[in-house]
Amino acid sequence: CTGYAKNCTIGQILNSDGTCTTDKVSGKTPIGVVVYIGSDNCGQALALKDLGNMEWGGYGTDIPDLPNYTSVSAAEQDFDSCGNTQKIIKFGSANKYPAAWAAVNYAPSSVPATKGKWCLPALGIFNNMMPYEDELNTAFSKAASLNFGSSWDSDSMYWSSTEKLSENTSSGLVWTWRRYYAFYYRDKRNPQNIRAVIEF
Repeated sequence: CTGYAKNCTIGQILNSDGTCTTDKVSGKTPIGVVVYIGSDNCGQALALKDLGNMEWGGYGTDIPDLPNYTSVSAAEQDFDSCGNTQKIIKFGSANKYPAAWAAVNYAPSSVPATKGKWCLPALGIFNNMMPYEDELNTAFSKAASLNFGSSWDSDSMYWSSTEKLSENTSSGLVWTWRRYYAFYYRDKRNPQNIRAVIEF
């Protein structure tokens, strides 16, 4: 983490130079919207557009180093987006784990140097976004109006990088988030939307 998040607030635009602004500023390139700031001044920003609809992947296989969370209350405490994502991609190829690889391979066309720095959000990041719905809607709408991204799809489910443990299986479920609603868990084979985060 860069520590730049100490100068930012949730709902601001994250620019490619690490600064945060309320609006588009001349000479700065928006790359995301700030959705999380930790007590350690490390933050995460959500990408300005969706990356498509795809399987999480790896059904029937539990990733040993990736924690499994039985309850949503426990899963909401997972903020390790990039740590989770690295564990997933180290365990299998893009053909087996398309969601995590899509996040890692993403980069805004205006800032290709960020490729490899994006991650599949942990469920705690989505949970942290819930009280800031208005601020985030405003920020994403601004970015979309400036052709830097796209607005939200309010009816879609989004994959997290947080696995779900159940009595029946420890290898087939992952936590998801749906805007305006709540958290669910889904079969890794069911296509869901992807929107990456970047740590700063």
